[in-house]
Amino acid sequence: MSKFIRNVFILSVVCVSILTNSSVAHSYTFKAKGYAPTSDFGNKVESIKLYGDNLSRFNLSSDDFEIEYIDGDNTVKEKVDKIQLGEDYVELHFEAISYNTNFNITCTKTDDLNISKNDIKFDLGDSDKFKSGIHKATEDSEMLQYRLYTPQVTSDEKVPLVLVLHGGGEVGSDNSIQLTANDMITGFASDRIQSKYKSYVLAPQLPAELKVNVDTTGKIGWNEPKIKQALLDTLNDLESEYPCIDKSRIYITGCSMGAMGTWGMITSYPDMFAAAMPVCGQGDISLMENIKEMPIWAFHATNDPVVPMYGQKDQYKYNNNIIGTKTIVYRLKELGSNIKFTEFSEEDMLKAGVRVDENAIYNHFAWVPAYNNEEAIDWLFSQRNNKA
Repeated sequence: MSKFIRNVFILSVVCVSILTNSSVAHSYTFKAKGYAPTSDFGNKVESIKLYGDNLSRFNLSSDDFEIEYIDGDNTVKEKVDKIQLGEDYVELHFEAISYNTNFNITCTKTDDLNISKNDIKFDLGDSDKFKSGIHKATEDSEMLQYRLYTPQVTSDEKVPLVLVLHGGGEVGSDNSIQLTANDMITGFASDRIQSKYKSYVLAPQLPAELKVNVDTTGKIGWNEPKIKQALLDTLNDLESEYPCIDKSRIYITGCSMGAMGTWGMITSYPDMFAAAMPVCGQGDISLMENIKEMPIWAFHATNDPVVPMYGQKDQYKYNNNIIGTKTIVYRLKELGSNIKFTEFSEEDMLKAGVRVDENAIYNHFAWVPAYNNEEAIDWLFSQRNNKA
């Protein structure tokens, strides 16, 4: 789980016949290479390399290319910063663009070199290690798509499973963005973590219509009863499908809305999990008796403006039991819990590479220092569930 905001990208191999967005074929066919590994702040594309026969004949310069993408409500057009030229390739370098943003690159010298993001098959690094799966809806549970990382194991090995619940920004149906928005999930599948703690990594995606929004839709995200049942069913199904999963080492973690789901799952199914790591979330303080003996390490930033560390957002005003992390920690300690808690000051956030000095909303990004905390990762994988 790397501590940097901007990546430099060297691109992967795929042969494409370039089409415009209106699907008009071009007369010139070339290869596009894309490499976009994830980071704490999501995948960012900074360069694209195109290969084609005698590309030098176009006599290209950086002024011949323009990048267009949507940023919020605005259409942004930018020039390429620089290009590198060879006889049969051109490499474009530009200000980083989020991999999760659609973009087009236009060549003013020839339409044959126009390209869109969709024309490139990117090598997404650790994200590509996950295979897709689906839990089919039942009378008691919702349909739930997921991604699963499966380690190389021998038949007699027993290894843990980590269930990671994404935040509100990754809801949807593409079963992809939960892997590319940041490295909260993919970090657990990285060679660095897997070489030390071989494990399965389960990353479901919450359908967009169930995103937390108590005021408008009445939905409560991962805590929807049929979603919690879907998560439980998926875990049970995977334990049956993969006998190497150690039932005594099922861990759960999540950030923001995913931390709310983490609190919800452990208070509903306390015997299922060996340990939990909720990051910048909220939970139902009336249910803490259920988990007073569970190993928990919680994280929150002091000045989080999105999910307040102590109190509630307005969207939770209909349920006064929903309380912030630090208040939950106080309650659990009153109950005799050995819960661990790490609070991040603005200085801590800056040290982690989170630019809270540029925008206060970044104080919500407690997942960056939390998942880069080696002590916490070591702690998580050391826990066992004696009730399993």
